[in-house]
Amino acid sequence: MHKISLSILYCALASLTAESAWARGERCSPSNINYCSKETTLFGGKTYIKYNVKCKNGRNRIITAWDKRKKWCVGTSKKCSKNQLKTAIKACSS
Repeated sequence: MHKISLSILYCALASLTAESAWARGERCSPSNINYCSKETTLFGGKTYIKYNVKCKNGRNRIITAWDKRKKWCVGTSKKCSKNQLKTAIKACSS
């Protein structure tokens, strides 16, 4: 009896964990990140690097690296972070 109740508790906990991951947007996580090109802005001449992010839902998104890969942004927007993976997750979730 005790083993059955632990089993039920484990299944319920696993289900709640999966649902909370889905609610946080992890269902659209990146599966692959590849280098695209190195480019320069028209105004100011800042150099940045473009990467193609393939998301698990089949979409492709672009992220960019600025300041020698210290700043990562979704496309050329202001949605930036200091972490490539966090930025790729943001890109796949948008």
